[in-house]
Amino acid sequence: MSDSARTADITPETNVILYNSSSFGGCYDYALALLPHFAGRPEVKKATLLLTKNSAPQGKNIDKPLLPDIGKGKSTLAKKLYFIYRSFINPLILLAYLRKTGSSLVIFNDFEQISAIIWVPLFKLLLPKNKHRFAIILHDPDRDAYPPNLAFTTFSMKLIMSIMDLGLYHEYLPEKPYYQGERTRYLAIPHGILPSAQPDMLMRSILAGFREPGSQLAAIVGNIRAEKNYHLAIASLPKLPNLRLVFAGRPANSNVDPEVYQKQAEALGVDDRILWIERFLGDAEMSAIIQESDILLLYYARSFTSQSGIMNLLAPFMKKTVISDGESSLATLTRRYGIGVLAEPDNQQALDKALADCMALPEESLRAGWKNYLAFADWDNNVGIVMKAFKELPR
Repeated sequence: MSDSARTADITPETNVILYNSSSFGGCYDYALALLPHFAGRPEVKKATLLLTKNSAPQGKNIDKPLLPDIGKGKSTLAKKLYFIYRSFINPLILLAYLRKTGSSLVIFNDFEQISAIIWVPLFKLLLPKNKHRFAIILHDPDRDAYPPNLAFTTFSMKLIMSIMDLGLYHEYLPEKPYYQGERTRYLAIPHGILPSAQPDMLMRSILAGFREPGSQLAAIVGNIRAEKNYHLAIASLPKLPNLRLVFAGRPANSNVDPEVYQKQAEALGVDDRILWIERFLGDAEMSAIIQESDILLLYYARSFTSQSGIMNLLAPFMKKTVISDGESSLATLTRRYGIGVLAEPDNQQALDKALADCMALPEESLRAGWKNYLAFADWDNNVGIVMKAFKELPR
């Protein structure tokens, strides 16, 4: 078969199916933002986003066959058992869906790693060869920290990647054994800018009341996770008397206890310079916090290797940022576009200096870099890269 025949133009019969088995979080927001850009492509007959039954969005491009990601059980054990159950069932629901669907590009924006030993072989056995082509978005490309152990992680990821035609990542892909297969073509794609709501006026007034004349406000927003290094930000306050902190979000899991950080602040005598907003934030409240803050802290632990959705939410606001200089797409893009002050991860002195340097920067100093980043991180750019690679797949 000639190369021209193998890469023939995509016909208008192409379907795109986005699979996302969560009803909240970064992957969920990403899928909702990405969907209309696939749906608007002239070479796509239909784009469909598969979500859980408890997801909120409605529309002609949305289907909800997947099990809810919030079970009825209240105990920790019941929640874990339900998580395992749906991790096995949802891929089987997708399998049944694909058996009734015409040829498609199936994009795993979210995926069940723990049950790959079951669903991957069934996909190979029960789906006609090349009727569907598969792509996976590796939002977090370093899977080594995933349960239950490294050997299982390597085995399950090798299984998953064995059916993937395209591996899509955000600027950084670590050298892992499961990314070495010859079948998969790997491509860097921009994350895309997440939509921002009109700022909530009540939240803006609360923050304005917390700020003192001549001070600057630094914020860590989103789910409270240990890898966001709250303890290092708190420890910087005694050395930076004109800095105040806002921590806004709810604990990501039961392993994170905000009270530990609050006690640390009390011991250092800086608790009155920290505003805690410990709950889920609405879109308007999130916009208000970003708008009112002088500095956004994306100072993650060294173990953080993924792209930060928060970065793509704050980009339109063009704020000053302090960003961890680790092995991640976040650091790569910060260096390329000049959109923040980089600091060595998990290093108190490095963070102290980065915060002081950032406070000294004029407010508009990073605007040119942000404008260039916004031009790069365009959803149509993202979709164009994916569709071009799909067109070039052997038929």
